[in-house]
Amino acid sequence: MTKDEHLIEWKALWEAAIRLFNERDKRITWDRFARESFELARIVLLYQRNAIEMYEDGIHELLRSAGSIRAILPIDSEPLFSVLMRSQNVMLGGIFLASASFRLPVAVLKAVEVSADPFEGSELRLLRRDAEWDRKKFSNLFPRVKILDCCSDGPFGQDDDDRLAKAITIALIHRDDFGHGEVGQPPTVDYRRDREELLTSLRVCRILQAQRELCRWILARLSDER
Repeated sequence: MTKDEHLIEWKALWEAAIRLFNERDKRITWDRFARESFELARIVLLYQRNAIEMYEDGIHELLRSAGSIRAILPIDSEPLFSVLMRSQNVMLGGIFLASASFRLPVAVLKAVEVSADPFEGSELRLLRRDAEWDRKKFSNLFPRVKILDCCSDGPFGQDDDDRLAKAITIALIHRDDFGHGEVGQPPTVDYRRDREELLTSLRVCRILQAQRELCRWILARLSDER
């Protein structure tokens, strides 16, 4: 996927969030969990838009070696952080990316709380209506994520369950790595080691895809609950 193709997917999700928000008569039936999940997903999309804008060819590089981050002036009618962009700080792309992943696990958990377990009969039963995520179970998904290379080399997943499993795993380890706190059971030494190895193999473009996959799932789920 090119940078423009990443932007096209982002724009579709941003417009879906706006449509959902504007349907006020239906939105008032949401409970607290639904409202909070929506707000977190919307913030994630805002941060991702700014992250994409900071990358050029670096969007396809490994997360920890992306060297083509750049700062540019804002675009009209876009949710860009114009003051920060003018600082020309090349670290901002990674910071925006991390800020999005920071919010995603909580947004997903709140969306799960909206109604009955959405993963009945699925391997994603690991996301049952609990406030904790078992890192040992997530680490079993690491080999599936590790085979991902650049987004230009193949699809993100084989089916809905596969894409969602990979997306949640990526968001969780990315959040943990940036020291934003832990979700669920305390991580083991093995988990930290394996997480570090997995992140070293991840490319920026795959993290962007994972974030959008989760936002897409959240918006669809909240739309069903209006």
